[in-house]
Amino acid sequence: MTQPSVGIADETVRYERDDDAFARGFDKVVSFCCWGKVRHIGNWIEGLAEFKNRKIGPRHKTQNPGNWVALEVNMDSNPRTLSFFVNCVKQPIYVTNIPPAVRFWAYLNDRDDVFRVIKFEAIPEPTAVNVKGSHSLEYGTEWKSKCAIQ
Repeated sequence: MTQPSVGIADETVRYERDDDAFARGFDKVVSFCCWGKVRHIGNWIEGLAEFKNRKIGPRHKTQNPGNWVALEVNMDSNPRTLSFFVNCVKQPIYVTNIPPAVRFWAYLNDRDDVFRVIKFEAIPEPTAVNVKGSHSLEYGTEWKSKCAIQ
C-alpha cells in the first residue's frame, strides 16, 4: 500500500514503525484508501468517495485540503458493522461481521500528510443509515471486484 489510508485491524494485529496496514497480511485488516477503494481479503473494491488532497503547482499547493473521514463501528449490532463517511456523507459500502475488538489505524506516506483524531466517542445510537444502493462486504471472506462482463 502506498497511498494514505485509514481502517481497522483485529485487536491481535501489532504494527512496527513504518509498517503499512497489510504488513501482517490481509485477513485481519480493512483498509479505506484515499482513492475511494476499500480492501480486506482479495481485490480493492471501488465505490466510495475519494479523500485525497491533490497537490498542484510548483510548490505542491494543496487543492482539496481538510477532507473529513470517519469510521463508525457498531459493536452492539448483530452482525457488528463498519461504516465509512467522507465529508459527513455516508458511503454506500459497509462491512459486516467485523471482529469483537478492533484497533483503528492511519497510514500516511508524504512528509506533509496530516492525520488528526477529532473525536473518539461511544454513541448511544449509530448514525449510519444505509443509503440507496448500499451494499455490504463480509469481513473474513474474499472480496472480488465486479468487472463489466460479469
